[in-house]
Amino acid sequence: MTIVELKKHLNKIGAIEGYHYVIDALGDGDVHGIASENGKHYTYYSERGNRHDKKYWSSEDEACEKFISLVTEYMKEIDS
Repeated sequence: MTIVELKKHLNKIGAIEGYHYVIDALGDGDVHGIASENGKHYTYYSERGNRHDKKYWSSEDEACEKFISLVTEYMKEIDS
């Protein structure tokens, strides 16, 4: 899965960019993010204008799959 495919998937499940997640950005609130740096993809938690808990993955696909899991769980927490 690519970041473009990830974004389509997240939209399909009702995730709202900027509210439930961010891509290569910092959120207005506390949200999960995904980005790449020097060709390596990582997930992180955006909080108070900083990226915390960066975790690098071996591939874009692996990062996207983990990100889906993070966002899905986050949606359950805040939308219930």
